[in-house]
Amino acid sequence: MIAVLYMSNTISANWLNMTFAFNISMIVMLSCVATLYLIQIKTKQPHLSAAKNSLKILAILCFLYIISTIVSIFWSSEIAVYIDLLAILAGAFLPFIIKGRFDKKIINFPHLLERFELLTIVSFGDAIVAITGFFDVSKFTLLPSAVFILVLSLFSCYVMQIHMLIDHNKEHRALRLMFTHYFIVIAINMLTISFKFLIVNNSDHLFIALHTFAALIMFFVSIYLNSKYHKEGIVWSRKDVILIISSFALGFVILMVFIKPIWGLLLGCFAIVMINNYLLYHKCKCAGLVNK
Repeated sequence: MIAVLYMSNTISANWLNMTFAFNISMIVMLSCVATLYLIQIKTKQPHLSAAKNSLKILAILCFLYIISTIVSIFWSSEIAVYIDLLAILAGAFLPFIIKGRFDKKIINFPHLLERFELLTIVSFGDAIVAITGFFDVSKFTLLPSAVFILVLSLFSCYVMQIHMLIDHNKEHRALRLMFTHYFIVIAINMLTISFKFLIVNNSDHLFIALHTFAALIMFFVSIYLNSKYHKEGIVWSRKDVILIISSFALGFVILMVFIKPIWGLLLGCFAIVMINNYLLYHKCKCAGLVNK
């Protein structure tokens, strides 16, 4: 925990001066986790293959951070930053490459899903906080309410796809669930940035429109990739796929045609979100997950 606190204070705009502290903090944290896996191996606890597989990944990450530390001391902090970036990406995606062989039963899929749902809820909470700038007490308009409804509808899509349609009792390694949630959180943060840009005068409307559209694509592609975990009997038809693609085509056209006014951008977002919201609601309704 001490290393975590140090590491959290290294995240700043002055990144080049923080590489040494960041690397040492990461090495300490990863070493602590590796020690726990070593203890499990030494005590011959069940599922040793999973512990050994995780230990390989941790060893690679520690090696990268050690190299970055040496480079930052004796050579260049700028190069060390790129090595740190490589280590971060390796930590995210090595479990997908170095899979190992072990019983999937050791992974508590419902518990893992719940943790990612909580992470996403926190991200949506940050988005709600970000749009408070729209609520100007000196004048009342419908714009703040529209932005709030948009975020709420986006959250509704997430709940229906991830919480309602997914079978929580299946046994999976859940790698797809983990990786897609990285991008779900990134997409929500991108939307949050777009909302903040809307408040700022003289913002580049084309950039905001493209940034928002990219965030929505990332969000929906990420949640739809988790259809692998759906309950039995829930499938996507060709019409469903066409409807999803059409929603993005319609939304993009609206965003480009009405690029200047804020309402035009929101209308394009609503076209994408509401069509997908309807589709997911229809899936839940057909599966008997909502009252008819």
